[in-house]
Amino acid sequence: MVNKQELDATYGEYGNEFMLEIMNIFISEFDGKMEIIERAVKERDMVTLQAVSHPLKGNIGQFMDHEAHMIATELNEKAKNDDQSNLDEVFARFKEAATATNEQLKELRKEYE
Repeated sequence: MVNKQELDATYGEYGNEFMLEIMNIFISEFDGKMEIIERAVKERDMVTLQAVSHPLKGNIGQFMDHEAHMIATELNEKAKNDDQSNLDEVFARFKEAATATNEQLKELRKEYE
């Protein structure tokens, strides 16, 4: 879950326009990145998985969603270490958490318009 108080404390000084910009970028790129990650998991393409999951992990972290960030880190570490054990389970948790972050940002950005 996005922590709005932490988000505002960290980025509030940059103003609403900045907040909207980073939210809109995340939202607009989310579906495409998730498709690539899902395909990489299915194909066990750990190079692609790491290449796409690593920046997405950082993007989620910037929105102060600590739970989703922890799961994204776990997924990224599996890719980095070529660890395919429980990969489908970790991906399922990641997809659920990251999708929740995306949906929350869609609602939250209304507060910055």
